[in-house]
Amino acid sequence: MQPDHITEFLKKPIEQLEYELVEVNISGSKNPTLQIMIERKDRNNISLRDCEKVSRSLSTLIAVSYTHLTLPTICSV
Repeated sequence: MQPDHITEFLKKPIEQLEYELVEVNISGSKNPTLQIMIERKDRNNISLRDCEKVSRSLSTLIAVSYTHLTLPTICSV
């Protein structure tokens, strides 16, 4: 799975939550892991709550659509 396809797939849901998608990385081949990097639209610092909000919103979407990926780390705080 190419990061560009996943980026397009996730861009709108993230924007609806008032964040911007900065980068998408996929690492590993046997058990691929998805890493998503976001920024707040207001440019304030990302908080743990922001990460939780986006992670919870995207987890089901990703789990249903990309069953071969380990669920994402939205950000590390």
